[in-house]
Amino acid sequence: MGRYRRFAFLVNGDERARIRTLAERLQRSESDAVRLIVREAVRQLDVSVIPSTDQLRPPGAGGRAAGEP
Repeated sequence: MGRYRRFAFLVNGDERARIRTLAERLQRSESDAVRLIVREAVRQLDVSVIPSTDQLRPPGAGGRAAGEP
């Protein structure tokens, strides 16, 4: 599955160090480690997250999607 959308958030130094340590322990990149944790949390909460097809961006589509800040 291709990934065409970027999501960013601010962290403090301690949070960034924890993400980095987690990624090292999982032998994954920092973004993969965060993605893994989000998926596991969703699984444990039994939450279904299914994006609508109009929210998906085709490959090569630059800029922000309509309605994105």
